[in-house]
Amino acid sequence: MRIATIAKTERLALFLKGARMITGGETDIEARYIAPTIIDCRKPDDAIMGEEIFGPILPVMEFNDLSEVTDYVNSHPKPLAFYYFSGSRKNRRTSLKPHHSGGGCINDVLMHIANDHLPSGRREQRHRALYGKYSFEVFSHSRSS
Repeated sequence: MRIATIAKTERLALFLKGARMITGGETDIEARYIAPTIIDCRKPDDAIMGEEIFGPILPVMEFNDLSEVTDYVNSHPKPLAFYYFSGSRKNRRTSLKPHHSGGGCINDVLMHIANDHLPSGRREQRHRALYGKYSFEVFSHSRSS
């Protein structure tokens, strides 16, 4: 995936240094390219988990109990999105309720942005409305002449 600037490409490439790649990881800074990449985040305090990524990198964390996820997510600033993958019907039904995020999906990563009539749920940050007309309104910076 092509990145807008070399500086943004370098920022994203830093996340990949020393990371355990599941897939992807190829970079070409001069060409502003980073392959779609999935990273195995063994430690919740990895640098990539503390920032909004805005690039083709998806950190993945495993856990043993759903309460670990709840504790982790709720002890940090609200994320733009929350993705949960599980074969357990019970966990799928209850996974999104205790977590606050801009959007969320279960066993998917796109459906929460597929409907452009829905705003993001993050009210406290500037990226609170990321989709459809809400995105246009946020990023157009309307003002009087």
